[in-house]
Amino acid sequence: MKQISSASTLLLKRLLPVLVVGVPLAALCVALGSGVWRQRPLLVLMPLLAGTVGAIVSKLLVADLADEVYDCGDHLIVKRGGREQPLPLAEIARAAT
Repeated sequence: MKQISSASTLLLKRLLPVLVVGVPLAALCVALGSGVWRQRPLLVLMPLLAGTVGAIVSKLLVADLADEVYDCGDHLIVKRGGREQPLPLAEIARAAT
C-alpha cells in the first residue's frame, strides 16, 4: 500500500483556514484597539474583506480534499474524516468514458 496523496494535505486543511481567518482578524483587532480606524476606516474594511474571501476560497478549494489516498494495485483507499472507502480503479475508468 503506497500513499499517493500529499503528506501536507491534512496540515493545509487544518492550518490554512486558521491562517486566512486569523491573520486578518488579528489585524482587525489591532486596528480597533489602537483607534487608528477612526482616521482610516479602510483598516477595518480590508481585514474583514480579506478574511471573508480567504474563508470562502479555503472552504471551496481545500475543505473537500481527502485526508489520505493509498494505492493498493487494483483499487484505491480514500480516507476522509475518520472514514475509509475503497475505490476500485475499474469504477474510475468506467466513469471516465
